[in-house]
Amino acid sequence: MATQSDTPLGGFVDSHFHIWDIKTTRFGYRWPREDSGVPFKYTPAQLVDVMKPTNVEHAVFVQVNNNCPEETVWLCELAEEYKFIKGIVAGLDPTDKDFGATLDRLSQNPRVVGIRHLLEFEEPDWLIRDDVIEGLKILESRGKTFDLQMVPALMKYVPTVSQRIPGLKMMVDHIAKPNIREGLFDDWAKDITKMAENPNMYCKISGMVTEVDTKKYTTLQEVEEQLVPYVKHVLDCFGPSRCMYGSDWPVSEMSGIPYKGVYDIACRLINRLAPGPENTAAIFRDNAVKFYGLNLDLM
Repeated sequence: MATQSDTPLGGFVDSHFHIWDIKTTRFGYRWPREDSGVPFKYTPAQLVDVMKPTNVEHAVFVQVNNNCPEETVWLCELAEEYKFIKGIVAGLDPTDKDFGATLDRLSQNPRVVGIRHLLEFEEPDWLIRDDVIEGLKILESRGKTFDLQMVPALMKYVPTVSQRIPGLKMMVDHIAKPNIREGLFDDWAKDITKMAENPNMYCKISGMVTEVDTKKYTTLQEVEEQLVPYVKHVLDCFGPSRCMYGSDWPVSEMSGIPYKGVYDIACRLINRLAPGPENTAAIFRDNAVKFYGLNLDLM
C-alpha cells in the first residue's frame, strides 16, 4: 500500500514533537529524569535528520514541563535557527496568578500558539475547577489553543469544559491514550463520541504506537492492525476535517519504532480509512494550520 512519501503532496506538518536536554538546560524536568531510562537529550537537529525520508517539512513543539515559561523562551530561541519549528505549545498553568501576563509576553512571538498542562500530575477533577476554567477563559479570549494531555479516566471531564467555554479550541492529544494493549475500546469510544460533539474540539492521530505491545506485534503491518479500530472511530467521530497527524517523537521511540515507521503507519492508516488527496492534505497539513493558526512561511 502506498505511503504519503510516494505521493506528490508535500509540506506536511508534524503536529506533535518534543525535545529536551535534562543535563544542560536552564530549567529542570519533572519528566524525563536521569533515571527515566530515556536519552538525556533530543535536539531539533536530530528531528531534521529523521524527517528527511518523509514529506514532513514543518512541526509543532509541545511542552514537556508544566508551568515553565523558560522552556518556551528556549524553544523560541531554537526556532530562530531551526525554521521548521512553526508552532510552540507552551507549558503554562492557567491557575497561575500571572497566567494572562505571561501568555501575552510569550505570545509576542508568533510561533507561540497555545498551551498544554500535564494533567497526570494533578487531581482527576483539576480540569473542571473554577480557577482552571477562569484561566482557560483568558486563553480563549486571546485566541489561543488548549492541548489536552488525556487518558481515558479523565475524558469524562472534558464536556464540562466545552459547555463552560464553548469558544475554546481544544485538542485531544494521542486519541486520549486508549488501552490498546488490553483491547479496551467501548468506554473510550463513548467518551470520544461525546467529546467530538464540540465543533471546536480536534484530535491528534498521534502517540499510539507506545500503547501497542510491540514485543508481541513486531512488524509495522501488525502494529497498524492493532490501531485500525481506534483510528477508524476517531475519524468517524471527528471527521477528516478535525484530525491531524503527530509523531510524538521522541517519546514514540520508546516503542522501538523509528520516526519513519511511525509516519508510514499513519500514512497507511489514512490511505486506508480516509482515502483521497483532500483528506491527506487536511490530516497531514491543513488542519494543523487551521487549528493552531500556523504561518508556514514564517522564517
